[in-house]
Amino acid sequence: MMADSYIEALDLVLIDNFPGVPLPLASEYFADGFGASCGCNVAMPTRNPGTKVQIWQTGDNGPRGWSTLVYAKAEEVDATYPILEGHILTVSGETRLETWKLSNDKDDVGAYASGVCAIALGAVTENYYSWFWCGGVPPADQFSGMKTANITTSNAVTQGLALCMGTATEATTGNIFLLPAAAELHHCAVAMKADV
Repeated sequence: MMADSYIEALDLVLIDNFPGVPLPLASEYFADGFGASCGCNVAMPTRNPGTKVQIWQTGDNGPRGWSTLVYAKAEEVDATYPILEGHILTVSGETRLETWKLSNDKDDVGAYASGVCAIALGAVTENYYSWFWCGGVPPADQFSGMKTANITTSNAVTQGLALCMGTATEATTGNIFLLPAAAELHHCAVAMKADV
């Protein structure tokens, strides 16, 4: 199936399927902003990989509520699709044992369909570490790109649907996309509006 549509990040709520409980004191992790000093797209981790934090979104830049971020490594990057803002990742097939090692390779969705879904908050280099959006509303207060990011979908998403990950063969905006979830698949998001 080819993905040929999208849903705005602001119209999506992610279901956090990463293990562990998010830390409530996110301000300590982002005291110096959201660039390299916070550990975004860096070769050596500045935080413990797998750390999850929650950040309150005021509603000034998008939906009001909690956003959950996970600190992870982009372990496996598809050669055709570099990781860019708004791209979807899942657990890397190279290990499958450490959920903080991520991949945007469509082969890591397929039969595995874990529901462990993360969305890039900016460009991430292969084998680099960064923060990824993994739960709740988008972190648009902290990452301005989330106000305009488009998440690739299957052109079959309607308002209120639970979504899962699929493979976006021949898509132009990423290698993994969201589609309506079948009952047997792990849900990773809920659509607040239809895709376009």
